[in-house]
Amino acid sequence: MGASGWSYFVPYEADISAALQRLREDVFARGDYATAEDTIGAMDWEAAAKQNLEWAKNPELPPKTRESYLAAASDYRKRHWAQVLAPKQPPAPKPGSIDELLDHENEAAYQTRWSVGRPHASAMTRITKFITGGVVIVLLLPIFLATYYRGVRHYSLTDSLYSGFLGWTTDTSWAKGYSERNFAKVRVGMTQDEVRGIMGDPIWKPNPDYWGYTWSPSSTHYHQRGVVFSPSGSVTQIVKGFYFD
Repeated sequence: MGASGWSYFVPYEADISAALQRLREDVFARGDYATAEDTIGAMDWEAAAKQNLEWAKNPELPPKTRESYLAAASDYRKRHWAQVLAPKQPPAPKPGSIDELLDHENEAAYQTRWSVGRPHASAMTRITKFITGGVVIVLLLPIFLATYYRGVRHYSLTDSLYSGFLGWTTDTSWAKGYSERNFAKVRVGMTQDEVRGIMGDPIWKPNPDYWGYTWSPSSTHYHQRGVVFSPSGSVTQIVKGFYFD
């Protein structure tokens, strides 16, 4: 039925073609044959590739022979990955006749011959899904970040959007020992001593009335945390958000 070795004994007939046809019918009826899918599916292409690579290492090989081994190894690697990435398929229905079997085998041989070197359809589908998923994540990540800063950090809507889309470009330095929990304890009306007792010393004081607990060394976008004092030294404003430069 194929290229695999086989040996059968049949009663003598003068008509060799008739004897061969009777043998074919008997083998087909018993299902004593392997299809192209059975043979290809059972192949260990990875092992075949490794074996060809080992043969190609022989220093006594002629260059053309070595090239043929390397080409075969590359071919087997492609078959291996096509086999690995191919989805599990239900068993194909048994052919109803010898002619149907032969037609199927010829078609399978043609498809196998022309599939070498081309990505398997299922592999392409998985690659496409992987790339699509990556693009979706990249597009949705800023929205997730903006939602986080809006809902958890209580930024304004504008600052939340800036944080989501530009947060990865920030250059924020934080005061020593800074914590969001302590910063949340600062209230309007507190004195400078009370603020210092909660937060410690600021990292940046551009003027006597502003204590910055964050700043940008490179003068670019940063997450802003600060306290504004009145001339008398009491808190008039708590600054929390995203500074866009």
